[in-house]
Amino acid sequence: MIRKALVVGILSFYSAPLTAQDATSSDTPPADGPPALQDNGLRPADTKRLVSFDAAAGKALKQALATGSRGDVDMLQEVMAGTPVSPISTTLPGEWKCRMLKLGGDLNGLVVYAPFACTMTAEGPEFDLTKTSGSQRLNGRISLIDGQMVLTGTGYVEGTDPLPYKDLPADLQSDGTQWPIVGVVEQVSTDRVRILMPNPVLESDFNILDLRRVPAPEIEQIPDAEPAN
Repeated sequence: MIRKALVVGILSFYSAPLTAQDATSSDTPPADGPPALQDNGLRPADTKRLVSFDAAAGKALKQALATGSRGDVDMLQEVMAGTPVSPISTTLPGEWKCRMLKLGGDLNGLVVYAPFACTMTAEGPEFDLTKTSGSQRLNGRISLIDGQMVLTGTGYVEGTDPLPYKDLPADLQSDGTQWPIVGVVEQVSTDRVRILMPNPVLESDFNILDLRRVPAPEIEQIPDAEPAN
């Protein structure tokens, strides 16, 4: 009953971030050189990923709940709990621990990875996200697109010099060293963010990057000196 309620709750909560019209507005890349981004700043293939959000989430969640271990399913439920704040209320800059959950696909229905280090910094009205540890890294930017906070970025293998998202070729899926990433960003509390990635290029059907803010170090309080006698 709990697992069924989780599926129903999650699927009823979301609607496709973009429309099918958005996905077909600029599907033809230029004849040479890197493709121009669409007006919304997305590669055409990534717009289509976002349009397929609900279908990808439903398929992946069904497999994850049917095959995931109890501990991993509990983690998934914890990550998906909470109503996101409006984009204007987000407080993203800071140091974070980031954990990837991979749902669906051929390897395993639900895989929960160990946490790694991530950083978010403000760049004008946008935010840069960098995953700074682990064998698979990420450089990306979070922007407001069609009323949603959306991450566009490049995933890459540690030691690779990745291209910025805007310079990735239109037909790139993965060359083994770098790949495009797109996802919907939701902040559900001051210290917790999730990034929902439909139809990722590698391995799974749906990825969730769970971010937990690293507490600021406590400042050691130096006791006042006792007055001299």
